[in-house]
Amino acid sequence: MQASRPHANEQLRLATLYALDILDSGEEERFDQYARIASSLLGLPIALISLADAER
Repeated sequence: MQASRPHANEQLRLATLYALDILDSGEEERFDQYARIASSLLGLPIALISLADAER
């Protein structure tokens, strides 16, 4: 499989993600709320939020 090219803002995205210090954190109610809102707006039984760094 061919790897995709990084987005033009990838370094900024990663810097922001690391600055938030939320990778590998426990459950966060605000993300649960965002997922519930997305699920409701889209009429889906479930919605997920994934935060990925450069290695995962």
